[in-house]
Amino acid sequence: MSVSGEFQRILADTVAFLRRSEADGATTLARGLADAGVHARDDLADGAARVVDLLEGHEPRKAANPLEAREFDGQAAHLRAICRAILGR
Repeated sequence: MSVSGEFQRILADTVAFLRRSEADGATTLARGLADAGVHARDDLADGAARVVDLLEGHEPRKAANPLEAREFDGQAAHLRAICRAILGR
């Protein structure tokens, strides 16, 4: 799978997870990430930078349960790693 394809896949998984979540701010973050994904179709590097900014600017969530928090942390870490690879960081 291409870098762009993997980026879009994990981004979609993270957005879907957030939309199912009942954690504070999950819907707002999901919307922002989805918008960044649409933008990334035209400019992958800028879309990846937007995702990193959104994830780093997002305050810790109050998750419904600890398992949900760990799941999100894992997805966010994977997404950040892909973004860093795209951005050469």
